[in-house]
Amino acid sequence: MAIIKPNNNTLSAITGLPAGVGGKVLQVVQGTTGTQVEGTFASETDLGLSVNITPSSSSNKILITAGLGGCGSRDTSTYWFLRLKKGTADTAITAFYIGYQHPSSGSETYPNLNYLDSSAGSTSQITYKLVGLRNSGSANCYFCHSGNTNQPISTLTAIEIEA
Repeated sequence: MAIIKPNNNTLSAITGLPAGVGGKVLQVVQGTTGTQVEGTFASETDLGLSVNITPSSSSNKILITAGLGGCGSRDTSTYWFLRLKKGTADTAITAFYIGYQHPSSGSETYPNLNYLDSSAGSTSQITYKLVGLRNSGSANCYFCHSGNTNQPISTLTAIEIEA
């Protein structure tokens, strides 16, 4: 039987994956809050949930994940969005819808967010944050509402992935 020598190397000489494979997790950072934010959200409202990450390469990807607790509104006609923003210029990069969830019904929603920022574009610190914005109705909206349970904790996690 012939011995296979990848790239003309013995197996003991191979110390890593070939160049260009990427996909390694390089760092993970997380921001958390348990502070309730309630208001009209008539304009973008900072929800107090952010995370800072400093990529090691501008071509690396950043995976943003969020686990959010106690989101909803105070009546059946008020709906709002959560918007993920990036950088000091507060560039909106994605948004997702929060439907009506009235706290007295005990049906707050606990949405999750997954977003892949396909290029960090920088080796300087990048801030990702969440803001809320009402799109219909006039009642107050809330974030991290405790309802009849313990105060929920919301998390925003940034994971740097090698390109």
